[in-house]
Amino acid sequence: MKIDVDYEDIVKIFKRLPEDVNRLTSKILVNTTRRIIKTTRIIPKKNLGQHFLINAKVFKNIVNILSKFDKILEVGSGFGILTYYISHNAYVVGTEIDSRFFKILKYLKEIRQNLDIFLCDILTIKIPENYVVFSNLPFYITSEFIVKVVKDKVRRVFITIQKEVADRILSKPGSNDYGRISVLVSCFYDAKKIMFIDRRSFIPIPEVDACMIELCLKSSSNFCIDYKYVEKFEKFTSIIFSQRNKLINKVLREFFNIEIPNFESKRVYQLSPSEIASIFEKVLDRL
Repeated sequence: MKIDVDYEDIVKIFKRLPEDVNRLTSKILVNTTRRIIKTTRIIPKKNLGQHFLINAKVFKNIVNILSKFDKILEVGSGFGILTYYISHNAYVVGTEIDSRFFKILKYLKEIRQNLDIFLCDILTIKIPENYVVFSNLPFYITSEFIVKVVKDKVRRVFITIQKEVADRILSKPGSNDYGRISVLVSCFYDAKKIMFIDRRSFIPIPEVDACMIELCLKSSSNFCIDYKYVEKFEKFTSIIFSQRNKLINKVLREFFNIEIPNFESKRVYQLSPSEIASIFEKVLDRL
């Protein structure tokens, strides 16, 4: 049976929140989230990675970090509690793929004039370069989203992702975590870990812990390759890391009918980003 909900009740819930984020507590976050769920009858969808932050310390850290910027694109605004506080100091463009949340967020605009909300799949639109991008990213789209960030040349990104993926992004050549995402990010971005976030900081509790990381676009003179070849480079890294434990020349013979001197003893996972970029330039006309 369809249940009609008066979404104006959501505005009342938001108006109960303390205006100052420093007065926010984990208890308030839990109660507010549960109140929204009860009012709207919305059950979070596991297949969309819907987990909501209830750790006040982490919440405040995120808001304080983002308070330094004046234009923010938020990917996956959800119930909008973070959106509400981020928009205290910045113009926020929120995107949401779930129409149930979109209805809530439209009402949030009644008390936040510097907020625009769009119902869309972020993976299908061009991310504007002049926004700082923030997301408590649904874990199931992490790798795909990071590849999109690189291809869209987004200047600065703060994302909460599963700890294992954060470890891969920040990993070094030769490690078990090192892969195509590590290379793709390091060729164009300076990446660093901002904070660890225990899985119990969310409801429903996800199966893994999380990390917030920052990606900051390097100057073009420090890119590993010419940016106009970024899509071919992404394709190249996907090919060679599908054979990550093999000798690179064996992979090159198999896929590109070429061998490159001085790499006879190196396996794919042992190659530095600069070495991979050097090899890429030699096979570019074969992609």
